[in-house]
Amino acid sequence: MFFLNIRHITFNEFGLIIENLLNQVEALCITPENDSTYLDRNRWKQWILFHMHHLQIFDIMISYSLDLNEDIFE
Repeated sequence: MFFLNIRHITFNEFGLIIENLLNQVEALCITPENDSTYLDRNRWKQWILFHMHHLQIFDIMISYSLDLNEDIFE
């Protein structure tokens, strides 16, 4: 199983990792922090279908810190 704790990698940069390095991975567990762009299900679908043919297990846990001063309903 391949575990990644992603702290300073943008979703676009992570896509390059998937496309170039993770094409043989069978199990991927990632934990990005404070980056809602990782929730783009269409992009995940494309990466999995076209670049991760051997993937059997996909686990993502997104950690997000809420700023109580931030208006999340803008």
